[in-house]
Amino acid sequence: MTDSIQTRVRAESRKLRSGRRTPWDARLLLLLTPLLVVTLPARVNTIRFFLPMFPALAVLAACGAAAAAQRFAPGRPQVRAAVLATLACVTLLHGAATSSIYATEDARIAAGKWLDAHVGPREVVVVEDPPGYGPPLDTRTAAIPRPVVRSEILWRNFYVEHERRTDEERREHIDTILGRADWLALSEGHRVEYEAAGALRPVEGEFYAALDSGRLPFEKVATFKTYPHLGPITLKDDGAEVLMRVFDHPRIDIWKRITPPDAPRREEQAAP
Repeated sequence: MTDSIQTRVRAESRKLRSGRRTPWDARLLLLLTPLLVVTLPARVNTIRFFLPMFPALAVLAACGAAAAAQRFAPGRPQVRAAVLATLACVTLLHGAATSSIYATEDARIAAGKWLDAHVGPREVVVVEDPPGYGPPLDTRTAAIPRPVVRSEILWRNFYVEHERRTDEERREHIDTILGRADWLALSEGHRVEYEAAGALRPVEGEFYAALDSGRLPFEKVATFKTYPHLGPITLKDDGAEVLMRVFDHPRIDIWKRITPPDAPRREEQAAP
């Protein structure tokens, strides 16, 4: 059995070196058909839905690179080897750069430490749902002592509760939560999603627009972000799809309430 497999591999390798297409090329393309049939009619616009295609595309790309080298530099196997080696090195370097984010402090952890040092004992921090998008505020353990931080969820259970409300109910809910907030700790995950789908998320899009324009009584005081890097070279991936960033290296923006000089604090208003 092993000899048969080795014989088949050698045969396919000879075909690949000769630049001829093999039936495996067509079979790999056929493997992609069911995925495309499902995803294309749905008009998905997030790259993660196409991730199952990548292994097949990588094999086809390698075959294409070898065939191109064979066509444009026939009789020069060193050219083909150099092309394939370059592709392999670029892939490895990209993987090393992406993996480097796990060797540095997570932006959410850094934001949580910053809030620990700056939030007052009676102040309220508003975070988003799911809380994993933002700083971990309630992760106290015996080994990791942390101060108690009061928090509110801006839109709790968005897809099963918040989204089912009318626009007016959602707007009223956001206003109520903001009225209790002293700080906002917001991830780029929801921001990009809601700004890109203004027709589907009008109320949430209005919130971010009002926040950025200064119409809300908050100012941005800190930003935390981790980028992939190769040694001293930083590879900024702000233009990459947000769902490829938000789960392991999101940007966290922290906003602080601006209290007008002539307005008493809410604690004073609530005092008898």
